[in-house]
Amino acid sequence: MEPFFIRDPAHDYVTVDRPLIRDLLACPEVQRLRRIRQLGFSFVTYPGAEHNRFSHSVGTADLMRQALLHLRAQRVRLSRLEQDGALAAALVHDVGHGPFSHCLERAMDVPGWPKHEEVGRRILTEKTQVRTALRRRAKELPQLVWRLLKGEPDPTAARRAIHGLLAGNFDLDRLDFLVRDSVFTGLRTGFVDVRRLINTLQLHDGKILAVEAKGQTAVEEFLVARHFMYCSVYFHKTTRGMEAVFLAWVRRIKDERESLPSAFVDSALGQLLLEPFSLSSFLRTDDTDVFVSAKALEKARDPVLRDLSRRLLRRQPFRVVMEGMPDAHRMRDAMDFLDAHGVYPSRYYFHQDAPSDVPYNLMPYWSDPEKRETDPIYILVDGEPREITSISLLVRSLASQETTYRVYVPEQCRNRIAGMLA
Repeated sequence: MEPFFIRDPAHDYVTVDRPLIRDLLACPEVQRLRRIRQLGFSFVTYPGAEHNRFSHSVGTADLMRQALLHLRAQRVRLSRLEQDGALAAALVHDVGHGPFSHCLERAMDVPGWPKHEEVGRRILTEKTQVRTALRRRAKELPQLVWRLLKGEPDPTAARRAIHGLLAGNFDLDRLDFLVRDSVFTGLRTGFVDVRRLINTLQLHDGKILAVEAKGQTAVEEFLVARHFMYCSVYFHKTTRGMEAVFLAWVRRIKDERESLPSAFVDSALGQLLLEPFSLSSFLRTDDTDVFVSAKALEKARDPVLRDLSRRLLRRQPFRVVMEGMPDAHRMRDAMDFLDAHGVYPSRYYFHQDAPSDVPYNLMPYWSDPEKRETDPIYILVDGEPREITSISLLVRSLASQETTYRVYVPEQCRNRIAGMLA
């Protein structure tokens, strides 16, 4: 096919040069990602963060295209089917995300509700247009894409390298979203030398995906960018405070099912939240449904639901009242105070949040190297691969878990609760 180009703020241009990718882009399951924000509620903190998971998916697929071209130039043997599988996996890796993505998963953390990876598997293997487009190329392609995303039990070296590029410590998913999120939030902490990273990749001895020594600085830059983007964007207190409102809103909807308007109960979002999980209902919902439903529930009979709906629509996040782990007795007293006054019951208005991240996670390799699904980051030193913390003090300092513990309450009772927790 004649290649076509998409203008992209993060990478300037992305290239589509395979019929399979063109066909997948036209699938409704992929187009739906245009209506799901990449950064969830970060737009309440950074007004420019309105970009979507579709643009991120397209960018990730183009980075995979570049990586495959580079690996082929290094004489890495990949069949045409494996190349198509790698590109397709990069494009559809986020297709299982629901409205507000990870935030919805936290709200629906109940038995029977699948994580986005499992939803993605179902989209790949059940009767969807994504599956049809993949099977049109090859009947075994849907399963191959899923195995590349999840990691095969006994993969070939090339397929293990592809999986590492999809879901490793250094993967193209993170590489795209760090750069893209930096552009749209206006921050410069997510700057990464993308070309340097891709062009210094090597499949050493046909077994280990590694980075040439001259690319070590770019790897360090990537991990530092990840650290600062998590601190400044993904764990921002205002964003997390808005997520706390959303979590409370979903919880109240589930608790007050009997009093909800029938129009909401029968809506796509109502069916998704109130009924057993259905893939068809899931694929009918996106971020838009949340705001349409919040507008409708502003007039609900339940005062708590009305209040939470208004907070979602009017940017009224819960506010941090304390950072650090509070005393258990004082915390119980604060929750009892909220419950006693009845205006802000603690089940919905007292939120504890402890987001954590490991910029470079070595634990799977230390605990059981034989069972690891992806490799650590290797740097080629004098032609031999060395795990990066053995040669980089900077990365060694990033290989530890970082947790931020906060307590959130409504602005209206912030001072009183702060005094009780202090």
